[in-house]
Amino acid sequence: MGQYREKVCPTCSLTHRKKGTFCSKTCSNIGRDDEYKQKMRDKMLYTDAGQERAWSLNWDEDRDAPVSPPDMNAPHLTSNQFVDDGAVWSRE
Repeated sequence: MGQYREKVCPTCSLTHRKKGTFCSKTCSNIGRDDEYKQKMRDKMLYTDAGQERAWSLNWDEDRDAPVSPPDMNAPHLTSNQFVDDGAVWSRE
């Protein structure tokens, strides 16, 4: 049993026990027209709360420098190890 009471999604009529009114993000987005989307954009752009959120989402300033992948010909790799996407893997 779910943590929340059973309810019916107003979009697709699916019975669910999730937190919100809708059963999924897809169902919650149905019916949002361009006017609604523009209103939400304006809220984010032109309100203090929206600007604070926008600044908190800017991770580039706090991000560490990227780690370079290990050298594929590094002498510390054993014969059953290899490098793929910057990670060292072992063959069994």
